[in-house]
Amino acid sequence: ETAFSLELQRDLATSFALGDPILVEGGTSIGKSTTIKKMAASLGWEVHYVVGRDTSINGDYFYESIINPEGVNIHRFILPLSGIHGLLNSVWWKAFWFRIRNILLVVSLTSRAHKLIREHDFDIIYGYEIPGVLSIRLLRFLRVRTKARFVTRFQGVLYVKEWLRRKETFRYFSNIDAILALKTRADLCIMTNDGSQGLWVLNQVKSPTKNVLFCSNGVDPIQLDTATLSGVNNEYYPAAVKHRILSVCRLDAHKRIDRTIRILDKMINKYQLKGAKLIVIGGGAEHNHLVELVETLGLSSFVQFLGPIKHDLIKYHLQLSEVFISMYTSTNVGNPLLEAIRYNKIIVTLNNGDTGEWIEHMQSGLIYEVNDDTDLQNGDYDQIAGDIVTLLTNDAMNQKIKSGIKVVEESKLWTWEERFATEVDRVSKLLN
Repeated sequence: ETAFSLELQRDLATSFALGDPILVEGGTSIGKSTTIKKMAASLGWEVHYVVGRDTSINGDYFYESIINPEGVNIHRFILPLSGIHGLLNSVWWKAFWFRIRNILLVVSLTSRAHKLIREHDFDIIYGYEIPGVLSIRLLRFLRVRTKARFVTRFQGVLYVKEWLRRKETFRYFSNIDAILALKTRADLCIMTNDGSQGLWVLNQVKSPTKNVLFCSNGVDPIQLDTATLSGVNNEYYPAAVKHRILSVCRLDAHKRIDRTIRILDKMINKYQLKGAKLIVIGGGAEHNHLVELVETLGLSSFVQFLGPIKHDLIKYHLQLSEVFISMYTSTNVGNPLLEAIRYNKIIVTLNNGDTGEWIEHMQSGLIYEVNDDTDLQNGDYDQIAGDIVTLLTNDAMNQKIKSGIKVVEESKLWTWEERFATEVDRVSKLLN
């Protein structure tokens, strides 16, 4: 771990946004938290972390507890207008206030970063995601004096590729903050390969940053405690449960957990699958709507919502489940899917973004063609559910797909240490 450390300790100022930065998104490990903790603990870098905490019930992370990683200097403030945003029900009003809050957030991040720059002689300044990157852009515009190298970091470019492909001028200008962030000049741009085709998008918007690190996130090797595994199995998977289905993600509209629930409905009521249970891990604004859908379809005895649980516990559900379903719009190559690959699950997903680079139909999983401009139809649910039931009742097909996903794991999946080492190496080169 220390092979990539620098001879001298480095200072790192980071501007992250929209939620506590070291929070686990949807209950899964993500690069932003691991990177910051690693830089502070493993490398001995002095880390200052500027973050806006979103307490709005219409936000993405209101349900998460605040976590303060050891060795990191946290500079946290409450996201402006959180109270007002939480009272809104109209989609248009929420969208309007979301943009107003983002403007205030960028100003707040920039103001606090400017103050820290006057107090510390930073070597690196990270801008994380749109507000953090726009803060870097504003610091440059204001000609704030610093010797620091600037690094922009994106977890992907959800929906931007669709706007560009469809030539949606209105979307381009109504989301000009995203476009400006992607066009921000930096010494290094780190773009996560989450299947949303971020490298293509950077080229399309003519990003001036040519030094780009484009790579997927890593997944830790499997390490399980036998007693904990047995406890999770006894609590959530009684003997009557013969077929264990798992969904892991933040409960947002674009994650489309409703599709997973409708697939389960077909498996049980059309194909008469006995002993099936769906575990849904994650929290978010769609929780109540999804519970209502389950009740409407009469699936309450087949679905259990666990909420956002610690990542150390999610791996036990991955180990114990048979099928992992991911039905996102835009792309499905999130951390949960990568973790499902590590745990050799039967993966059921959609061929949008670059998801097809990981999953091949009937070879390493089940993946279905989808037009994200329209929704899945009743016949689509019939086909997906029927294929899953066939696999669950055909050992030879089941083993063939598991062998295929094992090949994908061994050939494409990084460990987190490999992913972290690559980023640290590229950042370190900026200081040579």
